[in-house]
Amino acid sequence: NLKERAKEIQILNHVGSDVLKKMTDHAFIESIIEGLYSATNADLTNKEYEAIGQAQSEGKSYLLQFNIKDGTQMAMYIIPELKIVSMGDAYYQLPDAFFDQFGDIFAGLKQEALPLYWANEFRARVLTYRMNIFV
Repeated sequence: NLKERAKEIQILNHVGSDVLKKMTDHAFIESIIEGLYSATNADLTNKEYEAIGQAQSEGKSYLLQFNIKDGTQMAMYIIPELKIVSMGDAYYQLPDAFFDQFGDIFAGLKQEALPLYWANEFRARVLTYRMNIFV
């Protein structure tokens, strides 16, 4: 159970090289995780995939890292502006209530925009993935 095992949540820049915020209050961590459990599968359109790529390239995507008590980690990406969270190849939509309660933790976070080649690579991967679905 992640709620019981997580000892810390870190918000990092998209590439995971800079810690932008750290949360260690266990009750707060449990609340965030509970809020994340309320996410639903996102059935994204091509425009929404493009918006994700754009948000990532503009520095609006963050790595949410859960540091577990046994020394391991689990991570996911979150794009507060789009209310999207992703793990692996799956995308989930977060409800407004999540950001009503926790949106402030992302306020004022600054990171550099990703290099253009990275954003183009993401868009190419999305296009390839979407094309493979129909093949």
